[in-house]
Amino acid sequence: MQEPRKLHKDYKCGLISQFTLGEFKSSPRRLLILNKDGGIMTARLIYEKINLAVPGIEQRRFFNWLNDTIDEMNVLCRDDKYIFVNPGEKSVVDSLDDDINVKDLFAFAIVDNILFLAGVGDAYKSEFIRKTRSVYDKYARDDKKTRIIKKMRW
Repeated sequence: MQEPRKLHKDYKCGLISQFTLGEFKSSPRRLLILNKDGGIMTARLIYEKINLAVPGIEQRRFFNWLNDTIDEMNVLCRDDKYIFVNPGEKSVVDSLDDDINVKDLFAFAIVDNILFLAGVGDAYKSEFIRKTRSVYDKYARDDKKTRIIKKMRW
């Protein structure tokens, strides 16, 4: 198996670089290498990740928690164009093959909140809030940089 630092260069989701090789093999976060093309994540990827930490979770509860988490992220962040792939389009996840209309970097925050709701630990809630705000700020900064460049060209 390659080291995670080499893997994340091939994938557009660069979140794996925070692990060493030993942590990468034993961590349930290893499944969160998203699509190679950086496409839309599906509920199946999140469900498999949650099942590593909480085996035997019911799909009905998972879908309720996932939809609640997406709604909570929408409340925490001010502008939905930085959260959703297609802003203004509210979609409810009902099956594992449904696409989640959330940008890829929010995946770890979603997983942390679902783990909190499953009763794994209270620390996951504060991590959810911290990760949601930091990813939101990253997308907002990237958007502002492109607007400044566009203004300078005119």
